[in-house]
Amino acid sequence: MEKVTFVGEHLLFGNLGNIAVVCSFIFSILAFVGYYFKEKYNDESWGKIGKISLWIHSASVLAIFVILYWLIHGHYYEYQYVWKHSSNTLPSYFMISCFWEGQEGSFLLWMFWHVMLSLIIYFRPTKLSYGAIAVIMLAQAVLSSMLLGINFLGMKIGSSPFALLRDVQPEILDIPRLQMIGKANYLSLIEDGSGLNPLLQNYWMVIHPPTLFLGFAAMVVPFAYMISAFWKRDHSSWIRPMIPWALFSVMILGAGIIMGAFWAYESLSFGGYWAWDPVENASLMPWILMVAVVHLLLILKNSGQYKVLTIMLICFSFFLVLYATFLTRSGVLGEASVHSFTDLGLSGQLLLFIFMFIFLAVYASINNKNRAIIFLSLCVLLIGFNFLSIKYHWLSTPVMNSFNLVMLLGFIYWWAKELMNVYPAKKVDENIWSREFWMFIGSLVLLLSAFQIIFYTSAPVFNKLFNLNLAVNKPEFYNKFQLPFVIVIALLSGLGQFFNYRYSDKKVFWKNQLIPIVASLILGVVLILSWKIYHFNFALMLILSVYSVVANTIYLFKNLRGKLKLGGASIAHAGFGLMMIGVLASSINKEVLTHNNINRDFVDGSTGEKAQAFNRENMLLRRGDTVRIANYLVYYDTISDIPPDKYFHVHWLRTNERGEIVEKFTLKPNAQNNPKMGGLISSPDTRHYLSHDIYTHVNHESGLETVEDFKNFKKDTVRVGQYFTTTSGTIRVKVADIENFKSDDGKKVRLIANLEVQSLGKVQTIPASMIINMETNQIEYEDAQSNEAGFLGRLLSIIPSENMELVITTAERKPIFDYIIMKAVKFPWVNLLWSGTIILTIGFSLSIAQRIKEMRKWNPST
Repeated sequence: MEKVTFVGEHLLFGNLGNIAVVCSFIFSILAFVGYYFKEKYNDESWGKIGKISLWIHSASVLAIFVILYWLIHGHYYEYQYVWKHSSNTLPSYFMISCFWEGQEGSFLLWMFWHVMLSLIIYFRPTKLSYGAIAVIMLAQAVLSSMLLGINFLGMKIGSSPFALLRDVQPEILDIPRLQMIGKANYLSLIEDGSGLNPLLQNYWMVIHPPTLFLGFAAMVVPFAYMISAFWKRDHSSWIRPMIPWALFSVMILGAGIIMGAFWAYESLSFGGYWAWDPVENASLMPWILMVAVVHLLLILKNSGQYKVLTIMLICFSFFLVLYATFLTRSGVLGEASVHSFTDLGLSGQLLLFIFMFIFLAVYASINNKNRAIIFLSLCVLLIGFNFLSIKYHWLSTPVMNSFNLVMLLGFIYWWAKELMNVYPAKKVDENIWSREFWMFIGSLVLLLSAFQIIFYTSAPVFNKLFNLNLAVNKPEFYNKFQLPFVIVIALLSGLGQFFNYRYSDKKVFWKNQLIPIVASLILGVVLILSWKIYHFNFALMLILSVYSVVANTIYLFKNLRGKLKLGGASIAHAGFGLMMIGVLASSINKEVLTHNNINRDFVDGSTGEKAQAFNRENMLLRRGDTVRIANYLVYYDTISDIPPDKYFHVHWLRTNERGEIVEKFTLKPNAQNNPKMGGLISSPDTRHYLSHDIYTHVNHESGLETVEDFKNFKKDTVRVGQYFTTTSGTIRVKVADIENFKSDDGKKVRLIANLEVQSLGKVQTIPASMIINMETNQIEYEDAQSNEAGFLGRLLSIIPSENMELVITTAERKPIFDYIIMKAVKFPWVNLLWSGTIILTIGFSLSIAQRIKEMRKWNPST
């Protein structure tokens, strides 16, 4: 076959990018090997290999990052990733969002943060740093393999961000026009890219994914320190260095989750900030588990208790990050989530990623290596048996489920038992009047909360593996089950601070509780009555959330004497309590303002419960018409057309009892018709107040309507002032008057019949013109047309007579008028939620600073 030289391709950048990917893969493996042997045998020669490989790997990852961004910014559409995720019209500040819209870019972002974290550990060494870097480099090797994009022994390994469009989509070379100009010139036909997902064209999506992936990346650090401790058989020196990293991962991942919630609130149209979507849950699961780890680490540091449980949860926190990656990127969620990626054929690699690190943790943690090898071999056989059983139907689904559940519990029990042999439990008398006892209870509650979310979020996985048909649960289901956990955590987050480690004096404890309890009850009852929250569970949650805020505030200023540096935990707990108050107030008392009582569906006339629910909560606004929504007069009059978006200028006028306007503002919800994404994509606009938000979004707009051709043509001969009707009789017309004009050169005469059109209760005057060329006797027509009336009128001729008559043709079609269907929601006290997240983050920051300070006092070399 004749080799084709393609015109206009810039292959140098892609080749450099692919070389950088291969280098990052190879040198991450070398860095792992070098640092592993340095940690294991304290051999400096291996340490040098690890050090050099770490720096080359870091430079390679940075090179991949820079090259890919250069290609996106330069619109090099010969590369499939660039063509798929960017476009010419995309503003430069959204170019960075293109980087991580696809799987390859998000894996690269994850790798970038791993590099940064590795360098921090490298420059701030501790006893276990070399082993920790080795584990992170092993993770980097796996992530780098996700970008290789090669076929090995018939298997696809990775998906390259530097793959050429013509290689990924060879059908593009079969475009008929290329038969004329030649396949070599295919780039001349690709003038623009597919573009960034409209929902990602938001400033929050510039910072939300990097923050979230930094949180995911940070989760590897506690795990890496733990594996390093296993290798060294270190029983205690890993505890203090791990606490700041655990706090850091909780803070950053939590901030990323909240940014995602705020993005959903600002950009999505479901009317809220959390929908218990499987991908949202996937990021929440490891966060909850790591919060439990933080508290268990503090118990372990102060009393030496629960070491095995702490170790296992550290490992499972990282396993959950890997599992979350599998959920979102394997395609297993399908339509269960609006966030999930399509499957790029990497499911096998992702599963290997998970099992490899599980095997690493189990093997490294057990003293008896022969037993570890035998057990891990049995696990491999069990996995193989599962797949064969599914393929050949050896066991029924219920039997298989039961069998796997027993095996999973057996695995956890066996591993815990082996760990107990390595790390024997410290014999300490349990005391319910100690801080560590209640921190342990809180950790167990968090563990149960995470388990409930993990189990039900995994429904699509169970469906795929065991041929089930489990439904994806609605938000109400999760709200119901998570409410008791929140109530207990709110109580413990306020109560726990007043206990001392090991033992607390009962009288002192209850004396310290008097003011918080009384103040919380009074304030809680006031809020219950003000917000009309009469459901027992919700009222209890409100009172205990208030208690968490009040108790921690009193503890901070009374017990800690206002020393903010020491009050990170109190501030974080108070922030959590404030968040829960905001969640409750904004959810329970959420008020739909656009009530509509017309019993029909605005969009397509469909009926049924869904259509009626839509109709009850959405209101039709015709352009120029004013309607009352709550105590506002609302109208929209302008459309800013910034392709592909339309911004609808909706004006809100708040009036007092006398009808006087006391406030005026304009909201601009936008929408675009995007057939690739299933139709209308809308983004809300919100008016923020201290006590509430008014949230609006457009669910339908008149630009989506199909324009019909005119029909029912009818010819009438009428006089000036005489009424006549169209064929259907629904439109009444008369000739109001006649005008005539001559052109300046006298060659043309314009005759105008001003038609008064009455339809749908409105009257409008529209000119119908007839232009006569005096030299050629040719006639041109300019019709009178009204989209709102669905009317067309043409002046055909004028019959000179004593009572001048006009011949006019009319036609009709379905009326078209500019309108939007809008939903407006009032979220009361939602700012308490956002304020709580800020306070929570500040608390974590102060705690991290304090723990680093303590660690340096304990070990000045760190």
